[in-house]
Amino acid sequence: MGFALRLNAQNAEADLGNAQVERAATPGRFHDADAGLTLQLSGGFGFLTRQGTLTIFGSKTTPGMILLESGERFTEAELVLAARNGYEGEGVALKPADSVRPLDLAGALGMAVPVAGTLDGQPIRGLLAGVRSRDGRCFIILAATTPESWPRLAPVADQVAAGIALLPPSRSTTGQDPQWRAYFGGTKLSYYFSRSSSSSMSSSQGSLQSTERIYLCSDGSFHYGEQTTASFDLPQAMGYSRTGDHSAGRWTAVGNSDGAQLTLAFHDGRLWCYQAARMGKEVLYLNGSKYFRSGQERCR
Repeated sequence: MGFALRLNAQNAEADLGNAQVERAATPGRFHDADAGLTLQLSGGFGFLTRQGTLTIFGSKTTPGMILLESGERFTEAELVLAARNGYEGEGVALKPADSVRPLDLAGALGMAVPVAGTLDGQPIRGLLAGVRSRDGRCFIILAATTPESWPRLAPVADQVAAGIALLPPSRSTTGQDPQWRAYFGGTKLSYYFSRSSSSSMSSSQGSLQSTERIYLCSDGSFHYGEQTTASFDLPQAMGYSRTGDHSAGRWTAVGNSDGAQLTLAFHDGRLWCYQAARMGKEVLYLNGSKYFRSGQERCR
């Protein structure tokens, strides 16, 4: 039974960037169709980011964080032992602070226990929950904050644990075309845009560069990154730069009369659809824009 965490619980709220806080402040039900699990979020918590199998939720109104680890493997006996004795691992040391209570889940065994200990060297209080479905899927949920802030997070943690629901996972590639999955899987799609302008009338100059990269992994996951840089001289110099790296989502590709539809389903709920046409070995067009296709090693 593992728990791969390297986060500072005491400074979690201060570490949220403005854009991330706005996204995290949207409450509601988080739905991970691939893993087959949903969480009912409250207290202003919403999806923040995902790092591999670890999903992180944050809030700008309630101190602390909620962590969901999927893809773990543990037996029923190991779950019972961890709930009774606590858990220790790299950067994590948690001991029960109250009695264990079962979670009322259909088709799964679930337990939750209040804990106290340290996370990445910082003292924390929290609620640790473990879930094991009948088909062997396992999940660990930890809602944690500093000891002094725990009374504010505790009722939210209880609601999240009570609102866990399991659904059949949707990792199957049924409905996808094997030829398009083979064409896109394991590749990097790159889009480049550059434009410069100048005016002799106003002595102004400007330039815009944009790069987009989509890494499509053979297991159906993807990574997405973008970078945009703009500069202007009107007459004083001004600049703008934005870099984004959204490393969580699943992709599908289904053939149609015009080529194939490539769909990117981000874990924060966004759904991007591209019509892929004029597809070749090194160049293809997505929604009419020219992308370069190449191999990549990011998914390995």
